[in-house]
Amino acid sequence: MEYRLIDTGDGWFRLIGPNGEQVGTYTSARDAASRFDGPDVVVPVTPTDYGYLIKVVRIPELTDMLPVLAYVAGPLRAATPALVDENNDRAAAIALRLWEAGIPAVCPHRNTDLVRPVKADGYEKLCDWLAGDLIMVARSDLLVLAPGWEGSVGTLRERKRMIMKGGPVYVDVAQAIVETRARFATKGGG
Repeated sequence: MEYRLIDTGDGWFRLIGPNGEQVGTYTSARDAASRFDGPDVVVPVTPTDYGYLIKVVRIPELTDMLPVLAYVAGPLRAATPALVDENNDRAAAIALRLWEAGIPAVCPHRNTDLVRPVKADGYEKLCDWLAGDLIMVARSDLLVLAPGWEGSVGTLRERKRMIMKGGPVYVDVAQAIVETRARFATKGGG
């Protein structure tokens, strides 16, 4: 939906609606754009010869993303930096598959990439990161396990947290995609 914001020359801007009707008067383009603010709206403001063009776009119109959040859980710590990289790459590949299927995903392996938890020193900082991961699990709708999850204490905790909140836990990313998309196709999201 497009609106025109016309500079009247006296410090005011008139907001003209899609059908040519005056919608309001504002002191700035930012003030006019803020009338559309919301969690599901994008409001780019573009300067033009006559003032500004404000295009109001609802985010659901822009994307096929489902309104869910997946959490990718899997081992992070390892004996060598190369093994840490392998763990990170496996988890990131799962997250990418979810994103490509229209399921937004949190991949804590990439969030904590700078930690490089190879040694035992820095234990308190590592505990902070693991606690943060559990907060992200609590806010996620489903959990997808990466290979090697069975041997990871942190992943076992994340899995337990998702089970305790009643969310689905998947070992197979393809199954997670199929079942999550089916849930939204049949129930409209619930």
